[in-house]
Amino acid sequence: MWKFRKAPLSGAGYGTCALVFACGVAAGAMLFGRPGPAPAHAQIPDPGAQRVHAVQVGQETNRLLRELLHILRTDTLKVRIIDTDKTRVAPRSQAAPAP
Repeated sequence: MWKFRKAPLSGAGYGTCALVFACGVAAGAMLFGRPGPAPAHAQIPDPGAQRVHAVQVGQETNRLLRELLHILRTDTLKVRIIDTDKTRVAPRSQAAPAP
């Protein structure tokens, strides 16, 4: 009347059975674990705060440039020229004639 068949994984080792069980648990968790989309865990950037920061940085840069320009226009600067060229090249008029 009833014919006994072999179970589907009866010849498989314990490792194969454990792997199939783990895959089933993972698939079930993905399907039924969370209804709806997953919650976001990352911080969402605030464009308003980014813009305020960019404006503040721009204003600070402009202030420093105005200060530098004021110094360059009004103060007397002492400049000392230092020759750092170690190899002196004679001007063309004093160079040796080409053979």
